[in-house]
Amino acid sequence: MARPKSNSSKIAFNYIRGKINNYDIAPGETVSDFAISEELDMSRTPVREAIQQLMQYNIVERKQNNFSVKPITNEDISEIFEVRNAIECQAASRIVDNGGLTDSQLKWFKNNIKELGEAYALNDIKALNSIDSKFHERIAEFSGNSRLLRISHEMNIQTERLRWLSMLTPKRFETAGKEHEEILDAICKGNKKEAVNAIMGHLKNSVNNYRIVTSDANWEDCIISLKNAFLANSKQK
Repeated sequence: MARPKSNSSKIAFNYIRGKINNYDIAPGETVSDFAISEELDMSRTPVREAIQQLMQYNIVERKQNNFSVKPITNEDISEIFEVRNAIECQAASRIVDNGGLTDSQLKWFKNNIKELGEAYALNDIKALNSIDSKFHERIAEFSGNSRLLRISHEMNIQTERLRWLSMLTPKRFETAGKEHEEILDAICKGNKKEAVNAIMGHLKNSVNNYRIVTSDANWEDCIISLKNAFLANSKQK
C-alpha cells in the first residue's frame, strides 16, 4: 500500500485519521479537504493525498464529488478480523518456532499487560485503545517477518476506530487483558497450538463484542456522547 508522498501529507493523514478514530468526523460525515487544509494551514494537495490513502485503507469513500467516512459494517468487522486472525496466528507460530521470546521481548509484553490493567483501573479509554493496539502489533513484529508486520500495521489502522466501540462494553477490556495473558503464557510455554487457539478465541470474542455494540441502531450517537464525556472529564483532572 502506498504511503503518503510528503511530510505534509503524512501530517494530514495522521490528523484526519485521528479525527475519524475519535469520531470528530463520524461515519457518513464529509471529510472536507478545504476545511482540513484550513485547520492545518497547508495547501489542499497534501490533504487530498492523505484522503486518497485513507480510501485505500477503506476508511474513507468517495460519493459523487465529496469524500465521507465509511460506515462500519459487520462485513468490515468480519473481513478485518479474518485477516488479523491469519496474521497473528502465523506470527505467534513463528515466534515459537524461532525459539520463543527474548528476555527483552517478554519484559515488554509483561509491562504492556500491566499497563493495560492500570489503564482499566483508571477508566482511561484512550490509553486502553493504544495499549491494546501495541500488544497485537508487537506479536507481528517479534515474529521477525517484515511482511507480516506491514500487513498487521495496515489492519491495525483499520481496527483503530473499532476500539472506541468498547466504550459501550467497558468490561471487555478486563476480559481482553486476561486473554492477552493467556496468549503470552502459551507462547512462553512454547505451545504453538495453545497460542493459536488463545489468539483465535481472543479475536472471536472481540468480533462478537463489536457486533453486540453495532446491533444497537443508535450506537454511533452513544459513542460520541461517551467520548465527549470522557474527554471533558479528562480535562478536569
